[in-house]
Amino acid sequence: MSLWDSENSFSFNPGMAHLRRLRWLEGDRGDALARVAELRAGDHVLDCTLGLGQDALVAAVVVGQQGRVVALEKSLALYAVVSEGLKTYDAGPESCRVEPVHTGAHAYLRALPSGSFDVVFFDPMFEKPKKSQPAFEMLRRFAEHAPLTPEVLEEARRVARRWVVVKGAKHSEDLRKLGLEAEPGSRYTSVIWGRVPALPPARE
Repeated sequence: MSLWDSENSFSFNPGMAHLRRLRWLEGDRGDALARVAELRAGDHVLDCTLGLGQDALVAAVVVGQQGRVVALEKSLALYAVVSEGLKTYDAGPESCRVEPVHTGAHAYLRALPSGSFDVVFFDPMFEKPKKSQPAFEMLRRFAEHAPLTPEVLEEARRVARRWVVVKGAKHSEDLRKLGLEAEPGSRYTSVIWGRVPALPPARE
């Protein structure tokens, strides 16, 4: 399945996720998402912004067959292309399969019981777009552009058991607006990561 508009077309491709997965399987534990989220084998992960599916695929190999990765996508066009692509993607015996869901993050989070997932992850549209490959340009044109709000972040903290992780762009206010500080990382990347702990369980 392909997505077309007047400027370009896009078909599912794992892209850099393929290399990140290979590195992990070869014993390289330096993947930024896995490190910041402190992902473990058997974890249940909720990716609230499926997009092109790359971070979800990496999470799937990190948590392994006994883990679970649910990935939400509000854009029907992106969901259709990526969910179909994931059906035929060879995840391999050391990875769980990504479970795509066509829905918005806020509504989905509100319907979940507290502590449903170990880690909740967001990769919202960057405030300042950077030059990127055609697939990411298509993503930007079709993706949900509503910013991540403190209200949604708090809902995610309720749903998480350990961490809520948010990806942002370097030299922007993406994380600071949410009260998050960037975690230490490579100075050569244009991506930064923030995280906030899960809310403590409510007392009965």
